[in-house]
Amino acid sequence: MGNTARVRIRLLVVIAATAAASACSSGGSGSGGAAAPVIPGATGTAAATTTPPSTAAPTTTATTTTTAPYRPTTVEGSAAAAASRLLATWGAGDQASAAMVATPAAVASLFSRPAVGLQPRGCSDGQPPVDCIYADRRGATPTLYDLAVAVDPAGHWYVDGVTVETP
Repeated sequence: MGNTARVRIRLLVVIAATAAASACSSGGSGSGGAAAPVIPGATGTAAATTTPPSTAAPTTTATTTTTAPYRPTTVEGSAAAAASRLLATWGAGDQASAAMVATPAAVASLFSRPAVGLQPRGCSDGQPPVDCIYADRRGATPTLYDLAVAVDPAGHWYVDGVTVETP
């Protein structure tokens, strides 16, 4: 190889090393962390020092949300009284008052339907939750409303859920 070829190779190595160093020091996208090209047979070496991007895994923080149990804001002394009060607020279209004696899910379930007059069929006996059944007798086969009624630690009854069974 002649002197002219060696000079050209050295010149290419210097240009490549300068470009790589310039890109790294100026914060540009440069070579993206790749080493300067090595040309076989060249007599000089050029090395660009780059800092590799961080490979540490991102940290995550787990959060837990605790929902407080429902506490009725009205005092109802029995399952039947709580169920009757909820149905009265439904008939009046008063969701705010319904929320005083029923969970948000029970209120939403009941108020998603048009209010109708219901006939009481009775409440189950035993330990809470108690089921109070009401019937809409307007059709040939009655639609049943099952109100699940629970009691809080203070002994106040409230409606915990509403299930509507249509024929």
